[in-house]
Amino acid sequence: MLSIKAMHYFTYQLNMKGYSLAILLSLFSIFVFGQRTIDWQSDQNMGLAHASYLFQKVDDNKIVAEYQSEKLLNPASTIKLITSLIYLEKKGDKSQFSTSVYYQGTIEKDGTLKGNIIIQGSGDPSFGSERYGNKNSLSKRTSEIVKAIQYAGITCIDGDIIVDESYYGSDCTPHTWTYNDLGNYYATGIWGLNVNENAYSLSFRRGNKKGGKLELDQISPPIPGLHFKNELTLNAPNSGDQSYIFCAPYQYQAHIRGTLPAGKGKFSIRGAIPDAPLFFAQHLQTSLEINNIKSNRAKVSYDVISKDKQIWTHKGVPAKMQVKSAIEKSINLYCEGFLKELGSGDREKGTRVIEEYLLREKLIDNSNAYQQRDGSGLSQRNFISTSTMVGFLAHQLDRMGSDNLYPLLARNGYDGTLASAFLSKNLKGKIYGKSGSMGGVRAYAGFLKAKSGDIIAFSVMVNNYTVSSRTIITKIENLLEDVWANN
Repeated sequence: MLSIKAMHYFTYQLNMKGYSLAILLSLFSIFVFGQRTIDWQSDQNMGLAHASYLFQKVDDNKIVAEYQSEKLLNPASTIKLITSLIYLEKKGDKSQFSTSVYYQGTIEKDGTLKGNIIIQGSGDPSFGSERYGNKNSLSKRTSEIVKAIQYAGITCIDGDIIVDESYYGSDCTPHTWTYNDLGNYYATGIWGLNVNENAYSLSFRRGNKKGGKLELDQISPPIPGLHFKNELTLNAPNSGDQSYIFCAPYQYQAHIRGTLPAGKGKFSIRGAIPDAPLFFAQHLQTSLEINNIKSNRAKVSYDVISKDKQIWTHKGVPAKMQVKSAIEKSINLYCEGFLKELGSGDREKGTRVIEEYLLREKLIDNSNAYQQRDGSGLSQRNFISTSTMVGFLAHQLDRMGSDNLYPLLARNGYDGTLASAFLSKNLKGKIYGKSGSMGGVRAYAGFLKAKSGDIIAFSVMVNNYTVSSRTIITKIENLLEDVWANN
């Protein structure tokens, strides 16, 4: 795809009574299709925001709508498209992570292992996740390992249950994530061994009185040593989940603040397991004890551990399925794993791999035209232009074809993060792509099938807005409607 340079104005040459009239219209101020006009600039709050968009036909590269497409903005979760699709291209559709169990030492005649049980992962973010059915659940994986240990003839472990975490190390979260996100399920760390998507659920008993307290009922799965200070209160019945769990990785005192909606029954929220490798070592130890196989300690090592014999191994969900989940359901954990895997366990190396890809494919001119600090889009220090995003999407469509690419994306009105987006008669089902949002940021990227049947690659980003998110979404929807109708 050709490099797109900034086009901040359209020029219409209108011949009137022999005179040529040049009308320069700022696309941000007044965006005209036929007789309809979208006026964002007149809204004072929108005027203070930063916005960019680009709509480009994929068959002939014709730009049909553009504003500040070279401007660097925060793409939020739409950056998952770049992380995930580059990962898939480099690793292949059928690539799988592996997780293995070994023993270290010798097994005596009475079944006592004089040594340790070692669990080593390779970064599989889907290990023990019920997203792919009960056959992939935490209980299923744990049961398999217990049976493998029993089959090896081990009846007692005179040693420890150790997770070898040398592959990814202890640097589990990007350094640019904010503290109010850490502790919540969407900001969990990524380790060499992940389990249950590194998340737990908390259920609360509610009441009907606004301002009342909530009683913590249950945590699943139980996390040894994790304590909670519950400061939640009840809000209006339809107020939604406004709660936050404050707890950094490796910390075991969590503070829960904010509100949940008043009403009958229980309400559940999800948090991030502070140390997923340690949790699994403890969980396996407990499961072994239930089966009368005792051991000394459950722990994690960040140094490479020697291993004598492999007794169990598991191949994870194929890469294509994981990428589909990451994009369609916007799973941050998976994209952080993809980024680390691109860098052979190093996050910064992973971002360099992506930057080099964009440079090689001529999607950016230089390294100053792109900045990525995580794989998922939760960082507030990711910057990309709509021009680069559209160029990347067009490149992937050309490389993969729609039959392979579209099934990995969310379809508006049907599934994923776009299930409830842009439901008008004209737009429903016409968009394959990805949404992105965080405080003051709203973004969409993907492919729009226009009224004529033409496919248009697009990216829209709005940063630092102070109006409601609904106002921004409506304005973007109007923009999509006009592009659809006039192409």
